[in-house]
Amino acid sequence: KYFQMSLEAEERVNASTTDSNSTVEQSALIRDRVEDLMLEQESQFRDKQEEQARLLDELAGKLQSLDLSTAAELTCGTPPGASCSETECGGPNCRTDEGQEKCGGPGCGGLVTVAHSAWQKAMDFDQDVLSAL
Repeated sequence: KYFQMSLEAEERVNASTTDSNSTVEQSALIRDRVEDLMLEQESQFRDKQEEQARLLDELAGKLQSLDLSTAAELTCGTPPGASCSETECGGPNCRTDEGQEKCGGPGCGGLVTVAHSAWQKAMDFDQDVLSAL
């Protein structure tokens, strides 16, 4: 009885690897189709990748030549052409020695300073209202 079961199991194993419609045969066919598809798509992929790399290089060049001095002046009050170390007002990419952002402050124009002053006045007014109550 067990010998017969062993023979049947052997037939099933052999069939799964040698029959024309076996799982192993189907897997090999699918793999061949996928490899063919990858070869067909490879040139399109490389073309797109080269185009994207070219566009990234172009954007990097534009970014390097971008002048943020007007934005720095309006935002932080940074004098035109001043570097981070030359001004107390900081700028878009300026950091303190402790690594915190440095933009605006006492004596600086710019939106950051104006916004901070407005916030401070609102807080002072809030305290005055609470004191009056």
